[in-house]
Formats: sequence, C-alpha cells, structure tokens
Amino acid sequence: MKSKKGFTLIELLVVISIIALLMAILMPALTKVREQAKTTICMTNQNSLGTFLMIYTTDNNDSYPMGFDSTGSGCPRDGSWNFAIGQYMDRDGSLDGSAYRDKAELRACPSAPIKDNTIYSLGEGNRGWWTFWNSNPQDSLVHYGSYGFNRWMYDCPQSWPCAGAGRDGYQSGGSIEWNWKKSSTTKSAYNVPVLFDSWYSNTMPSDRDRPPQKSGQVYDGTSANQGMGMVCIDRHRNMSNNILFADMSIRKVGLKELWTLSWHRRFDTTTTYERWNNTSGWPDWLR
Repeated sequence: MKSKKGFTLIELLVVISIIALLMAILMPALTKVREQAKTTICMTNQNSLGTFLMIYTTDNNDSYPMGFDSTGSGCPRDGSWNFAIGQYMDRDGSLDGSAYRDKAELRACPSAPIKDNTIYSLGEGNRGWWTFWNSNPQDSLVHYGSYGFNRWMYDCPQSWPCAGAGRDGYQSGGSIEWNWKKSSTTKSAYNVPVLFDSWYSNTMPSDRDRPPQKSGQVYDGTSANQGMGMVCIDRHRNMSNNILFADMSIRKVGLKELWTLSWHRRFDTTTTYERWNNTSGWPDWLR
C-alpha cells in the first residue's frame, strides 16, 4: 500500500511564511479601509447635524442659535447648538443607569470612541468626547459628543440676559460684531467652518492662536488649550479635519490650512499662515 504524503516541516514553514507575508501586506490596507469607512460615517453625521441647524435657522428668522457666554455667572447654556437642535433629534428617553440622558449618536465621531466608558467634560485629547451640562435648573439634560461648533456663528444678544456676563456687545473671546449670526449674511460661506472634529463642543478660533505642541493637547501648562487648539487634532490620522461649512458642503481640511478659513468676520486668513510657514513656526508634528 502507498502511504499518504503529508507536508514536510520545510513546506509547512514556507506556507506559514507566505500567510504571514500576505497578512503584513493586507493589514495596513484593511486598516486604511476601516478608517475611510469611519470618515464617511463622520461626514454623514455632520451632514445630518448641519441639516438640523439649517432647519433651526429657517424656524428662527434665518438666525443661528444665540449661544452662551462661558464667562457669565449662572447664564443658561440651552442656547448652545447641541441643545438648540435637540427638538429636531429623536430621543429614546431611556435611563440606563448613567447620567447621560441624551443618547444621540449623531454627535459622536466613530474615530473618537469612549475610553473606559468615561466621558470627559473637556474631551480626551486626540480622541475628543466632551460632556455639556445645561445650567438651566428646569432641564438637567447632559449632552455628549465629539464635534465642535464655531462659536463665531452664534447670533448672540447685545446684552446677555444674566448677571456677570460681561459688558454689552462682547462675549468671551471677542466682539459680537465679529459673529456671522445669520446664514443669509454669511459671506464666502464655502470657507466659513460651522461644525468639525474637536475635543470640546464650542470653540472660538483666533488668527493669533498658535498650534498645539502635539495633536490633541488639551492643556498647555496649567491652562486649557483654547481656540484653534481644540480643532487642530489628527483624529483620523490623515493630518486633516472633517469640516461642515456654512454652505452645507463637507470636506477634509489640512490642519495647517485651518488658519486660512474665515472663522469670523475679521479673521486674518493670510498673514498668520504665511508668517508661521516662512519662519518655521509650526511644531514638529505639523511640519
């Protein structure tokens, strides 16, 4: 009788080596495809949120939400974008034992997963995730998410309706005259950011903001890295940020190019970028 021939040890090692080589070749491609899928979902979320914002402006005389003043004492924050569009979003109303009543996943980028089932009040660096409490005692909703809103879009009141909110005509970050306020009066809407990847829900970038020393740097020394630092994050590992613009277009914007966008009416879109580009002012991770 003829005996059945099996694999020799050398043949088996060759097969294993070939499989390992194929895995090494395919894994980066699979990782890239997976991240591209997350990016697509992220942009779809932003498109939905943008639609809700447009419905809000239609229902409110073309105005964006009134916003809030973070320097105010006891100032209700239900004017923030995430609360303003809540009436247009489905809520399941379920309480699963956590403090987070609003489980709308649209505010959550799939590339910013919750870490250890914990949601941070100021985000978690490159990943994002923030919590936002409504200070109105009549509504204890707690919102969470990983997208930020351009606070220069808010149609802020000339005088804040709460004590200690600062002098008339100003909000924390600058003059209310710099705000775009209404969708119909937003000039060059294709270049005005509205919603984007961020580690906090509301941010006011300035043309004088320097980039963070590393992606997702929440604190610079002892203070929070405000303004552009909240937006200059490499969440999708492609050195860009997914941004919804005022004309409802969505596109990836290179992190350096964030300084060329019209964040507010007086934003300098040219000299700041060129100065840092010509003087090697960018940190190493952005060069």
